[in-house]
Amino acid sequence: MFNTLEVFSEYITSDSYKFYIKHFIDIIPYLPFSNNYNTYYLIITDETETDIFKINNHLNNNKKNPEFDRNQLFIVGINETHKEWCIKNNLLFILDENDMYNHLENKFIPSILSEPPSWKFKNHQLFMEYFKDDQIQMICIEGLEHNWNILPYLKNNMYVFITWPCYFHKWLYEFTVNTMYTLNNNFNKKNIIWLSPDLDGILWAYEYGYSAILCNQNCFLDYNKFKINNNNNIIYDAVMNCRPELWKRPYLAEKIDNLAYIKGYTFDKEQLYDYTNLSCKFMNEQRIPEEEVNKIYNQSYCGLIFSESEGACYSSSEYLLCGLPIISSQSRGGRDTWYTTNNSIIVNADKDSIKEAVELCKYNILKNKFNREEIRNTHVELSNSMRKNFIQYTQTIFNKHNITIDANEHWNKVYFHKMKYCINTDECISYLL
Repeated sequence: MFNTLEVFSEYITSDSYKFYIKHFIDIIPYLPFSNNYNTYYLIITDETETDIFKINNHLNNNKKNPEFDRNQLFIVGINETHKEWCIKNNLLFILDENDMYNHLENKFIPSILSEPPSWKFKNHQLFMEYFKDDQIQMICIEGLEHNWNILPYLKNNMYVFITWPCYFHKWLYEFTVNTMYTLNNNFNKKNIIWLSPDLDGILWAYEYGYSAILCNQNCFLDYNKFKINNNNNIIYDAVMNCRPELWKRPYLAEKIDNLAYIKGYTFDKEQLYDYTNLSCKFMNEQRIPEEEVNKIYNQSYCGLIFSESEGACYSSSEYLLCGLPIISSQSRGGRDTWYTTNNSIIVNADKDSIKEAVELCKYNILKNKFNREEIRNTHVELSNSMRKNFIQYTQTIFNKHNITIDANEHWNKVYFHKMKYCINTDECISYLL
């Protein structure tokens, strides 16, 4: 999709980065999805004044919550004309006296891994065969190095779509390069397409030789499973759907009264949180069906989510599909891609701030600043645009191989909720042979 995009990144701190980006025209629509802990340098090559105008226009008209800080974005040019373009459009300009273009010449050198990562899937894979004929095969998997056991079986007539199972960053992309170098160095990395939840994922994918599209995996949620039901009376001040593990930070809800806590399964016993500290009006003891989850969402004023970083974060989008405004701490990993000032309140990670935010949320609902139909529709609209990115990419693959299939019709035939199965590793390998 971004055939000429060139990227190099370097560390500012251990968890913030500088991106140097050349041939940036195609990513202009995604600049509002940038992150404030990074700095972005867009290096002008063949771009025109119209392209600089488009940057300003997209930043002004597509604002997430928290809004991207324009002071983190620099346009790098070589003359006074470039500078004038930036001044007209309220963008920061840097004269390329230090030859930033040379940053792009730095290339990552892969190395052999001595053992698989501790987080690889052991006897199962999260996998879907999206398409297969005599020429090609398209598969969807969750994570790359997580699927260590099946990577040696990938062949160059395969296209691999990868969703993020966790918060990805520069180091993990380097780890995936080392993984492929170790297990299947002859596989064409351009046939690996990262379904990125934000701009950073696209940039890292192209830096390390992969392909990518903006396609936050929450767009694969079935809209009909989570929806507004106006027949339910609101009886909970807030709902929190998460596992009782410390890294999810459920303790930040300890000052919320009338809380509905949908308690997930505990995977990490060392991270176990004592949920008896919560003031729960509802808490499940066993896993409850999606219909019951949907009902509880519709009986709540707002949804709570407090993890510092994670991947899919399905509950966040489930809230929005039910028309619930969200109270969230600052986060990394892509859930903020869905947030606007009309559907969320971003708070400091302390209990008093969160309690105040719940009361503010209830007030905003009464004043119709938070409109449930608008919240749901905004999420569905963005989901559909990301699904379109996926469908268009598969169409380019069909066209490349002269396969006369309409990608949209194929999507409609094969789509299902979340677009992945949990299957035995041996069964998964049989699909690839």
